[in-house]
Amino acid sequence: MERIDIVISGSVATGKTYIQEALKAYFKDIDLYPEFIYEDGIALEILRRRFRDECSAMTLQSFILDKWTQLSKKKRTKRIAIYERLPDDAVEVFSKMSLNADEYKLHENWLEHTPILSYKDMKANDTIWVVYENSFEKPITKLIEMIDSYSHNYRYIVIEVHSKSSYDNYKHRNRDGEFYTPEELTALYEAYLVYMKNKREEIGCLVVEM
Repeated sequence: MERIDIVISGSVATGKTYIQEALKAYFKDIDLYPEFIYEDGIALEILRRRFRDECSAMTLQSFILDKWTQLSKKKRTKRIAIYERLPDDAVEVFSKMSLNADEYKLHENWLEHTPILSYKDMKANDTIWVVYENSFEKPITKLIEMIDSYSHNYRYIVIEVHSKSSYDNYKHRNRDGEFYTPEELTALYEAYLVYMKNKREEIGCLVVEM
């Protein structure tokens, strides 16, 4: 069985979960590594406390890494797996933005030893990277069909999700526990643009824009 890994990545409120649900409905028989923080009561409470400044960024980010460690023990059984972000993102974007140097070093060390999928596993000849501009009005059918066709030729497919209306999306979905200011969302969105660009260039893979 040739395995295919599909990674959906991007900043907060760009529509990653929406794309994940569409792919899950299309492929049906998959292994799923979702954004677990909203499905876990403990994780959600820690997130709420972080936004209220009642716990440290280190507490939240370490809990997220521990959740990835638990997910890494999940036995892979299907041809296709779909990931909403990777541990790389958790460390190299969120931990980097919120931790001090010593704390960040600890998380970097954790990342070096995590057994789950990483961007470092991807090579130019087995990876395709789709930069997808998402919006409420844009039909998702073409994206899904494109991912299906790529799944026959590439081992790794990364969908980098952009959205020019990120803050409007955030207000629209109104997720429990999230209280980002416009300035925080903008900073995270811009950090993700740089991060994703660097990853694409490191891998040297084909990039398709939609």
